[in-house]
Amino acid sequence: MMKYSLTLGALLAAIGWAIAWPKNEQGQDVVGPSTVRVTHQVSRSPEQLSGLIDQLKDSTDSRRQSAAARDLEGVRRSEIHELLLGMVGEFGDVFNFPVAAKLLFVELARRDPAEAVAWSWRNLREARGWAHAFEQIGPQWAWDDPEGFSQFVKTHLRESSSRRDLTMEELLASSEPVLSDDETNDAQLWLMKSSPRLAFQLLRLSGSRMLRGEMIAALNSKAEFESALSTWDDYDQKEESKVREAYDAAFAEVDWQKRESEQRKILRGIEHELEKVRHPSRNSTVKAIVRRWKIINSEEFAESSFADWDQNK
Repeated sequence: MMKYSLTLGALLAAIGWAIAWPKNEQGQDVVGPSTVRVTHQVSRSPEQLSGLIDQLKDSTDSRRQSAAARDLEGVRRSEIHELLLGMVGEFGDVFNFPVAAKLLFVELARRDPAEAVAWSWRNLREARGWAHAFEQIGPQWAWDDPEGFSQFVKTHLRESSSRRDLTMEELLASSEPVLSDDETNDAQLWLMKSSPRLAFQLLRLSGSRMLRGEMIAALNSKAEFESALSTWDDYDQKEESKVREAYDAAFAEVDWQKRESEQRKILRGIEHELEKVRHPSRNSTVKAIVRRWKIINSEEFAESSFADWDQNK
């Protein structure tokens, strides 16, 4: 079985991102998507590559490790692939995933995250390296190209509603990545940094509310609140009226003397559809976002275009 907890995933990614996260000239974290660097790349001898890996592994000297991470810009992609394949024997240890491998994945993500993900799925899932790869590639992709990353996640969500872990046989049988529930939840958090709108779109699509509270708690500015609430700007009053009419008609057909019937099943199905199309102010997630915005800045919310979404005004 292949499962990595969200807490553990965040812990595993922390070291690599602490070293590789983009900085400005003052050493502060960059607020917007980073620019992909283009560096002249040359082939290196096995000895040179081995020495570079030794530097990446040297966690006792952060400057030496950071310098090695920057040197990765000059390493060819095929050579990075070879280095990762040489480490597959270490990927099974969830608690001690190699720092060097983290940094190699981050470098691949900066160049072409879609290719990095596809390569990792093809070559590393049998060695239990796929989930590790996604934990390093995903944040960089979500930061640099939130739209592209969001589309990837939506395309590769699990179709089954089952919450069980996929077996290795099931993973190997798929030619395309299959995201676990944990990986989907991680993706929502990563997108919160660059696009709350896309993060909450994914929450709506996946149906998972495990991290809803954490996502809402991350909203602080007017731009972030507006981005999050714009997730529900697809409301169509005519569509709600149409579904509500169907609900009322189905409700009238139910024989309430029977505890279970075909009519009751139909009613529950329509009720589920009604939940999807009714006004956003009735949605529990929207209510929670509005409540937080009012707590942080009630006047700002009252002046916003979402003020009429407050059922308690």
